[in-house]
Amino acid sequence: MAKEYRKFTMTRKRSDWVGARDTTLRGTPMRVNAASANRAADEAQAMVRKMHLDISSQVNNLFKTPTAKNSIVKAPGKITTENVAMDASIASQSRILMNGLIAKWQKKFNLFGNDFAKKMVSTVDRQSSNDLKKATDKLSGGLNIKTDSLSERTRDIILASTDESSSLIKTIATDYTAEVKEAISRSISTNTGSLTSLKQTINDALQGKYKNHKNKAKNVALSQTRNAYSNIAASRMRDVGLDEYEWAHAGGSQKPNQYHVHELTGNTYRLSDSPVIDQKTQTKGKPGDWFGCKCYMIPVITFG
Repeated sequence: MAKEYRKFTMTRKRSDWVGARDTTLRGTPMRVNAASANRAADEAQAMVRKMHLDISSQVNNLFKTPTAKNSIVKAPGKITTENVAMDASIASQSRILMNGLIAKWQKKFNLFGNDFAKKMVSTVDRQSSNDLKKATDKLSGGLNIKTDSLSERTRDIILASTDESSSLIKTIATDYTAEVKEAISRSISTNTGSLTSLKQTINDALQGKYKNHKNKAKNVALSQTRNAYSNIAASRMRDVGLDEYEWAHAGGSQKPNQYHVHELTGNTYRLSDSPVIDQKTQTKGKPGDWFGCKCYMIPVITFG
């Protein structure tokens, strides 16, 4: 049986004022705090930096060992089968080193991902409750509506948001370390130059992987923060009897979603009947559901 949501209540004065008017009451915006989202992104990026510095340091130390120094001792044109055997030795040691670093940093990211997700979701949950309080105060005409209680459905959304965020953060370490291991192995196996040139090739690869995954960490953290806020806010809205909202565009993006800007912004939609948010896939949703979307909701009540 579908859940029946409560009807939104207003003060008698506000209700009498609305009367039979054809009007729309607008609340205050339900929008994730940018500072909170940026702090989450900074934490994720800082963790990636720690991983990168540790792995880079240990890989560079490996290439200072006698095994590495003896691997390539002749000019490229004079490499012998003896050199190849030595190359195989450093390749073997690099694999052993990376396997240990992979296990080490996956464990660290498993712990970090769990803590990050719990902290982030708890923050946006509190914020959504406070923002909804402001919106309901304006919509109801000052009626004190309790917005900090959690329905079973909202609790489920909080748990789901926590699990999703934690899982995505953990994949950053999985992907980064796998790519680094493959890059080191490929660099060693295809190297035809000096040890110095090999180290430079590997360090360039490590730096490139770091840049990519640092950006990934930032995007994942920002997207998950917005998405968690949007989902929790929407559930809390329905818990107090609000279904309608105005789609608002945040602005500031270098490449804004033109469909969101020109087709959705300013229109009124229902949480119970979501609009199409992606023309290509015809996916339906609300502000914040599309990856990278910074749009937000303004709760409204339409009369007439």
